[in-house]
Amino acid sequence: MSQCPHCEATEDQTTYGRTARGSQRYKCRACQRVYTPEPLPLGYGDEVKREALRLSLEGTNFRRIGRVLGVNHQSVINWVNAYHASLPAAVPPVASPETLEMDELFTFVGSKKTPAYVVTIGDRATRCIVARAVCRERTPELMQSVVDAAPHAASYYSDAFNTYRELCWWGAHTSMCDKVADLLGRRHERRPATLSRAAGPALALLLALHPRADEGR
Repeated sequence: MSQCPHCEATEDQTTYGRTARGSQRYKCRACQRVYTPEPLPLGYGDEVKREALRLSLEGTNFRRIGRVLGVNHQSVINWVNAYHASLPAAVPPVASPETLEMDELFTFVGSKKTPAYVVTIGDRATRCIVARAVCRERTPELMQSVVDAAPHAASYYSDAFNTYRELCWWGAHTSMCDKVADLLGRRHERRPATLSRAAGPALALLLALHPRADEGR
């Protein structure tokens, strides 16, 4: 039996509908007051907030998140802002990084009639962007200016874009083409040994007696 929090009466307590959150309300006939003995907490649960943050990180806009989750888009904005405020401070860039990675992102500014490239150089250890530029064309002069603006590193990595080979790096530069060529070279070096083990004792003996037979393959 419910007890009225106002007059502390336990008799003549009748149900009186529910709140917007679904909590049961009661009315005390002794004092004619309405009360909610076990109100549910206001606001949305943590699962809804986490789902909103996940959709925001995936690139979904606030209004669409609100429609999907059935909440107001301003609530989604408040949750995202509160999450950003709770994050620790960004790690400051290292003055002398060991390894830097250079890459570019193709996008549009305003409309698809205005293409642009976002050129960035990031520190592999801290994942911080140490130099960047936005341009219409990836000219060697602009790419070199981004390299010069970044801290000097011992190693640089990039994709197979041809302009990277024309730049002046402050350390050793490795492109995707170099990594692929090195991988293919290692596979070629392992091929004779693999062939000898898979060919059986007879072919292994033949290769041992006639080394030049494997060179002609």
